[in-house]
Order: sequence, then structure tokens, then C-alpha cells
Amino acid sequence: MFGWSWFANRNAKKLEKQTLSAEQLAALNEPATLGMAVRALEMFIAREERKELAICKSRRRSLLYWVLAIVMGCATTFFVVGGGMFFQEPVSVATDPIRSIPLAGGKGVAHVAYIPLYGAIDGYKYGPPGPDNTEWYVENALKLAEKQKNISAIILNITSYGGDAVASAHGHHIIKKFRERTKIPVIAFISNYAYSGGYYLSLGANEIVIDPDANLGSVGVIMSWFNTATIGKVFDVGDVKIATGPLKSCIGQWVELTPACRESFARTIDYAFKRFLGAMSDSRHIPLDVLVAESQSNTGRSNGGTFSAEEAVSRQMADYIEDEDKLFERVATDIAKKHPDFKSVEFVQYDMKLSALAELAGTVSHSIQSLTRFMDTLGNMADSHAKMRAE
Repeated sequence: MFGWSWFANRNAKKLEKQTLSAEQLAALNEPATLGMAVRALEMFIAREERKELAICKSRRRSLLYWVLAIVMGCATTFFVVGGGMFFQEPVSVATDPIRSIPLAGGKGVAHVAYIPLYGAIDGYKYGPPGPDNTEWYVENALKLAEKQKNISAIILNITSYGGDAVASAHGHHIIKKFRERTKIPVIAFISNYAYSGGYYLSLGANEIVIDPDANLGSVGVIMSWFNTATIGKVFDVGDVKIATGPLKSCIGQWVELTPACRESFARTIDYAFKRFLGAMSDSRHIPLDVLVAESQSNTGRSNGGTFSAEEAVSRQMADYIEDEDKLFERVATDIAKKHPDFKSVEFVQYDMKLSALAELAGTVSHSIQSLTRFMDTLGNMADSHAKMRAE
């Protein structure tokens, strides 16, 4: 009992001497009771728990500081090492040329920018950079090409089935304005196929060259959406919409297309189509009224049909049938005539180059867009959307 009393008094005095009053300290000198011993033990345990809690908090703060430091360091690295490219030069020039052709001169190297335009056409010029933003890519690639020393020509390698009608029109204007402003020859090379919006882009170039095995055409504009209005009538189901006017709610999965709505949509795509035909008339030197008339003919150039390389040239839709090697050689010969001092011509590829952060954002964005398209397809059972396409 004496040993327990001594232990209880010793710990109680030690734990409370900083906070207890004089009367409480005096009471601790009296013989210890079992209650005092229990209280001392509880105080001891509480103190140890507070110490352990303080240690845990300190460790958590230290860990948080380290995590924040690592995150800030990574962010700084992304910005300094890769982020600058995101804001400055989003398109890169390859170090090694695709091909180098020697010329007769003794000095100077001609630079030919080889810009691949593959896949769907979409986006807008001042939108976020990414593989699907054709306008942004074309704009920045041409700007970078203009900065190169001895830039002598641009080759746009087009393989595209088309895409957004507005983006296709804007891409055409970007190319046309560039070559008119800089006087740098722009050649559209159709290496595989150029349909609708893809062909629209090629019309901005000085000349159109098509590979012997390639195709082009599908000139036109289309608008479509999923509609089940007829089924809705049979099963007496539909979509309730309250609109401000008879043409406000024309589009919908369960909405029957009225003659007034059809006429409204027809006017919209006809306007876009005539601008497409205007670009084709201007580029290919074909009267606009002829193209308009041919759009309703089974054998016309503007009726949505596709054409082989031979047909395209015979119908004035392209200028030359050449494979890539022959095109390079002809371009080199033309440059040698204009610049006899050049000793060689280098054909250099331009690729989209993003910072690591932008590449990650682009990958995530592309995945989200793919998922969105899939969900939109499923969502056709509940809703419908319409978009004007040149494809």
C-alpha cells in the first residue's frame, strides 16, 4: 500500500503542479486513497494521449507541407520545362527532314514545310490546343512556317473525311489568307482521301495534287438527328415542349418534323453549301451556277459523289496526279528555277507539340469527348441534337 501511495502521490504532484491551487497541492501530501490513485492513473493516461495526439498532428502537418512542396515543384517544372511550349510554340519542326534534295547552287538551303492534316475537322482558332482542333493547328503551323529561314513552299498532306462545316470553312479561309498575304506557295496533297470538309480545306491552296490511288469529293453539307416521332404516335408516347414560336422546337427525338421546320433547316444548310461551292468555284475556276446546277445531277461534281484521281483531274477538281516522291521532285525543281543559288531543299514535317501538362489535358479531353459521343448515342433514346456537318 505504501508503494502504491507513493506512486500515486508522485505522479499526481508531477502532473498537476503547474495548474493546481495551494489547497490542492496541500491535499496531495495527505495519505493517498484508492480514489486518488485512480485519478492519478487517469491523468497519466490522458497526458500520454495528449502527447501522442500532438505528435500525430505534427507529423500530419509535416507530411502536408512535403506534399504541397512536391506539388508546387512539379507544377513549376511543368510550367518552366513544358508549359512555355504550351503558350509559345505549340507546333514543332522536326530536326531531321523527311527528304533532302540537292540542287545546283552552292549556298543556302530551301525550307519546305510539310504539314499533315489527318482525321476529323473540328475546333476553332482560339480554342484549346488538341488533336481535334484543326483550326488551331493550321493557324499555328502556318505561323511557325512563316518564321523559318528560306521558307519556299508549304505542303498540306490532307487525309480527312471532313467534319464540322464551320471549322472546315474557317480552315479554308486561314489557308487562303495565308498564301495570299505571304505569297508563299501552298500545295494541298491528297495522299489518301479528302472528303467534304477535307476537300474544302484543299480549296484554300494554290494547287491540289492527288495521289494516283487517292479519292476526293463528297462536296456538300448535311444535318441529321435521331427521330422516333412515328413510333411515338403508335405507342402514344412523346416529348412535351413549350416553345415561344413554331420553329423554336423543331429538333427533338419525339418531335415530328414539320414542313416549316424542314424549310428552315434547308435554308441554313443551303447557305453553308453555297459558300462551299463559292470556294470551289473560286479555286477551281468553275462557274458557280454550273456547280449549283450539278448539285442536283447524278453525274455532277457537287452532288456529294466521290471521284478517283483520274476523274478528279479530268473534272477540274485537282491539278496533278503525283505520288509523294514525284511531288517533292517537282517542288524542288520549281524552287531551283526561282532560287538558283540554293544548294538543297529540305522537306520538314510539322507536328503538334504540347507540353506534358497540355498533352495530359488533351488526352483527358479526348477521352471525355469519346465518352460524351458514346453517351450521346445512348442518349438518343431520350433526346436529340442536330449539327451541321461537312462530311
